[in-house]
Amino acid sequence: MFEDYRKCIVKRSLASVERGQQPAGVTILDAMHYLASAWSAVTAATVEHCFNKCFGVRADDTTEAVGDGAFADCDELNTAMETVGASGIAYSDYASVDDAVVTSAMLSVDDIVAECADPCASDEEVEEEVERIPEPTFSSAVAALDLLRRYVRTSDDGESHMALQVLEKRLVLVGREKMRQAPLHDFFKRKN
Repeated sequence: MFEDYRKCIVKRSLASVERGQQPAGVTILDAMHYLASAWSAVTAATVEHCFNKCFGVRADDTTEAVGDGAFADCDELNTAMETVGASGIAYSDYASVDDAVVTSAMLSVDDIVAECADPCASDEEVEEEVERIPEPTFSSAVAALDLLRRYVRTSDDGESHMALQVLEKRLVLVGREKMRQAPLHDFFKRKN
């Protein structure tokens, strides 16, 4: 799952560089979308493998090791990273850089109580003010959908075409609900 999440982050950053923009930070909303995409890529075999590894159950010869082919489809990311000047860094190295880092520890009951009693004491991070992103207009959403349609048209994936049609239908229906006919006298009012 972490590899898929990191892959989303890298692809987004590389797309920004290709557009000539500086890669921006990841917002909480973006992170939530990337996590949802990563979780949807988790298969039953992955869960079984993690369960077996966690509880020390020896995997059968019939069960396929899930982690072995995790970086098999990353050649395009390696090429893209080299294109933008990150030569010498393989995507597999980037994605597995913190595999050996301990991410959690067993807490005692006293630690848990202290953390719950004073949540600010355990929070060392300071929330930064995030500038508000203006709500997209209907016309900008239609333009983005047209761009997405041109991109999807290059593939022969029927599922992507169906998903695009669902988005298009939703955009048109929601767009119609939000759009209201202005009274004619508003058009002829003088603006002071």
